[in-house]
Amino acid sequence: MTRTQQEIELKLALPSSGRPLADVLDFLHLEDESKKHLKSIYFDAPDWRLRKAAIGLRVRSAGSKMIQTVKTGRRDQLGIFIREEYEKTISSEKPTETSVAETPVASYFKPGTLNDLLEPIFEVQYERTISNWVTDTKDAVEIAIDVGDVTTKGLASPIYELELELKSGAPKALFELANRIAEKIPVWPAHESKADKGFRLAGELLDSQSEPDPLRPVHKEAFVSNLLGKHSNASEALDFLHKNGAGQRIIPEWFTEESRLKKIGVPQTEKEMSQWAILLLEMQFKDESIR
Repeated sequence: MTRTQQEIELKLALPSSGRPLADVLDFLHLEDESKKHLKSIYFDAPDWRLRKAAIGLRVRSAGSKMIQTVKTGRRDQLGIFIREEYEKTISSEKPTETSVAETPVASYFKPGTLNDLLEPIFEVQYERTISNWVTDTKDAVEIAIDVGDVTTKGLASPIYELELELKSGAPKALFELANRIAEKIPVWPAHESKADKGFRLAGELLDSQSEPDPLRPVHKEAFVSNLLGKHSNASEALDFLHKNGAGQRIIPEWFTEESRLKKIGVPQTEKEMSQWAILLLEMQFKDESIR
């Protein structure tokens, strides 16, 4: 039987150097409750019809257990992923027409064609450390720290990410926890999921530039003029900051009027820039009335 649920998740990119796993757990006074080596293979047809429909299909193995997962939906802003999720334990590493029958995948294949058309596109292998965090109001968040690689066609892209998944309660718990982490560790809202990385490597985004460094230098006049001239809301500003970095940390005065940003002030360090990014993300989440 296929289990269906809605997933609300905040993905944060971790520094690739230092001790991000220990830093996060130590700061939150948590212990790693479980560690797993996970392998996921993502599938699609040669024309990438599932990818074009914003549907992800993977089979994840942990030991002898194999779980087929179908995800639909959208990334609402940088770092926020709200999706419908269909899970089912299967007996092989490749989905079949029978195993996807109760999911949206089935409607994209003519009867009798899926088994022949479906092919592996890329593979993800990583170490996952899981812990749990509960707020004073009993909101529950699962903390997953993933370190590994996405590989396809001889290419590889590293994974250093922190996933905060809401298990119960209000979405504000995700931002509360992310804000606490950003106070101590320079995290950044992730602009790619593991699936995004894999399909980029596999060739879907050949015309794109390399992955942006959120803190690379940028000419201060360009930074200010872009914010003043083009970005009038939190979502656009956050997107620009992600692509162009904090630059000289020059921020227009109007941008610091938001009360929560005033508490941080004009960001001068990577950690302060992280706090700004998380707060902007939360502001956009509320602007869009996503619940």
